[in-house]
Amino acid sequence: MCTDYTNLNKACLKEAYLLPSIYKLVDGAAGHKVMSFLDAYSGYNQIPMHEADKSKTAFMTDKIVKSKNSEQHAKDLEEIFS
Repeated sequence: MCTDYTNLNKACLKEAYLLPSIYKLVDGAAGHKVMSFLDAYSGYNQIPMHEADKSKTAFMTDKIVKSKNSEQHAKDLEEIFS
């Protein structure tokens, strides 16, 4: 048995925020001494959302913070979280 999902794929909305390629992530890290990877999939500091409002959200949850040194990294992280 084979199922053709062509019409289903055409009916689905395309993602507004495409994932970056691994090459862009690696190249973007060059020259930085400190990096932090922040991902919401691990469950840290997540606030439960009302079920009826989940369909209204559209944002990326993963962030990478790159800095030239430790002092600048602390400032960069503070900016991200403020």
